[in-house]
Amino acid sequence: MPGRIEKTVFISYRRTNLPWALNIYQYLTYHHYDAFFDYESIYSGDFEQVIIGNIKARAHFLVLLTPSALERCVNPDDWLRREIETALNEKRNIVPLFLESFSFNSPSVTKILTGKLAQLKSYNGLNVHTDYFQEAMERLCTRFLDIPLEAVLHPIPSAVQEIVAEQKEAANKAAQVDQQELTAQEWFEKGFVFQEANSLDEAIRFYSEAIRLRADFAEAYYNRGVARRAKGDHSGATADYNKAVQYNPEYARSYVKPGIELQPVGCFPKLLAAIGSILMIGGFGSFLYFVISFIGLIFGSFNHPNPPDFSTLQFNLIPIGVAAFLVGLVLFLLAGGIGIMRMFGRKRARK
Repeated sequence: MPGRIEKTVFISYRRTNLPWALNIYQYLTYHHYDAFFDYESIYSGDFEQVIIGNIKARAHFLVLLTPSALERCVNPDDWLRREIETALNEKRNIVPLFLESFSFNSPSVTKILTGKLAQLKSYNGLNVHTDYFQEAMERLCTRFLDIPLEAVLHPIPSAVQEIVAEQKEAANKAAQVDQQELTAQEWFEKGFVFQEANSLDEAIRFYSEAIRLRADFAEAYYNRGVARRAKGDHSGATADYNKAVQYNPEYARSYVKPGIELQPVGCFPKLLAAIGSILMIGGFGSFLYFVISFIGLIFGSFNHPNPPDFSTLQFNLIPIGVAAFLVGLVLFLLAGGIGIMRMFGRKRARK
């Protein structure tokens, strides 16, 4: 089968770099490319079908590389890693886009690019600078995407076509990316580089500038918190961690590293379980106290001619104990039910 020119593009990126991905998507769409990227979070149950299906369905695979983008690729289940490996397996036209002075020669990058992922270094990439974005995109379209594809394209599964349409509609409605957002990205990535080099003061300075430009920059708050904690500024670190959770609740679960102090998030089920446990123990204890008192009265009457005096028993402990136990049991089961619902509820995938 002779090669053919295709204008279908998959954009692979780390969620931290969303402004860059959106900016590139908007440019390609304006120039009549059928581009796709997961603009909004996709539910975990659908994520694999949507992502893998779209990589197989599109000729070109753009991967946005910044100094921080590959950090979590050491995990074989990391989604950015899986996307790159799928594109390699499917022999797509892979084009790395180097952002924020990314370099394959960086020691932190070299140690991550192992196994199949190491093949990424053999592909010609394109440097993209904020000040020369238009020029870089023109070069991308005329030199990197205007080539024939020999590999087989697979149609997008019908089960995910509706989700793809929703993602495109949401991305198309998004406002044009502001220059300030991209500048904030630059400061963040510079902060990451200095943090990797253990230059914590410089890292904190760059993260602070990124936050000044973008007040809801959760990743910048989090990384600044890590740097502040390393310097012994625990109160500043805690404030940053909590800001990160405020703007991105995912940091309360998946991203939090050991030892980080965060404000309690989602403690309601635990509180219900604790109250339920106390009531169950108290109710059972009250009932047990009555039973022991009853048995003691019976055995104590064996050596006396008169029958046992049951009037001394606290019969009200029976309904009180049973009621407390049942209420506690209901609260405990309710807390467990909420926990199970959260565990098996529809979680959104993250990158």
